[in-house]
This record gives sequence, C-alpha cells and structure tokens, in this order.
Amino acid sequence: MSTVLERLQESHVNHEVLYHPPAYSAQRRAKHLKTKGHCVVKCLVLEGPHGKFLALLPADRKVHFPTLSAELGGKVSLSRPDNLELLFPECEGGVVTPFGRALGLPMILEDSIGPEEMIVIEGRHHMEAIRLRCSDLEHLEQARRISFTQPWPVIRAS
Repeated sequence: MSTVLERLQESHVNHEVLYHPPAYSAQRRAKHLKTKGHCVVKCLVLEGPHGKFLALLPADRKVHFPTLSAELGGKVSLSRPDNLELLFPECEGGVVTPFGRALGLPMILEDSIGPEEMIVIEGRHHMEAIRLRCSDLEHLEQARRISFTQPWPVIRAS
C-alpha cells in the first residue's frame, strides 16, 4: 500500500507538506500554522449503521451526532481508538489520515467546506500537515457531502 504522500503524487494532486511543532489536535495544528480553524480539518473514525467510516470536518466544529445518525439511518458513534494503528500502520499513533478508501472506509465530508477551499489535513505524524484543495481530496476519496456539524460552544472568560 502506498503512503499518503505517494498517493497524492501518483494521483497528480497539487499539495504542500507543512512541518510544525507537535500538535495532537486540529485546533492546536491551526494555531501552530497560524491558520483559521475552518481551514484545518480533522478526520475521525466513526461507526454507523453500515460499519466504520471517516468523517472530515473543520477543526472549529464538532460532530452533531443526532443529525448524522438521522442522515445515515441509524446510530453513529466514535469508533474505539484501539485499532487505529491497524487501520493506519504508516502513521504515528493517534494519527487518522483522510485516506481510507483503499481500506474500505468511506468518507463523509462536512458540506460547509467549499470544494475550492485550500484545507490542511494531518500528515503521517503529529508534526506534519498537508495543504491541498478540498475538491482534490473529495475526488480521490469519493466523499459524500453532508451537513453534520455544529460550532463548539463559546466559553467566555469571567
């Protein structure tokens, strides 16, 4: 199986590899890269009525499980993290790349991310990110667009 970067190169997808201090969340990655949270996306492994799948959403939003469950026709929940290393053996522990089609993991994509937007995804480890056009990733992974997120609540300092 080819690596993430090899797959992008083989598919002739324009991309840029970005290196940054270790970031264990998409919000932290956005901060390190001085990029808006909407442009940095996170990939989650979820379980639904038809098995495991990937969900791609902006760092500044969270999954609204009732909406997604209704859209997919059954309960959706986070997948257990204990088998991520088996799913993504080329990646550092805890890294979930949005390239699961070859593994039989379909992808849903938050509809608020415009096709022509440049997005930043996690690379193979917590210090690597990849910038590419959303439509390129959408095409590669044959993603299904769904509106399934909501903003994180704003916490005001007192």
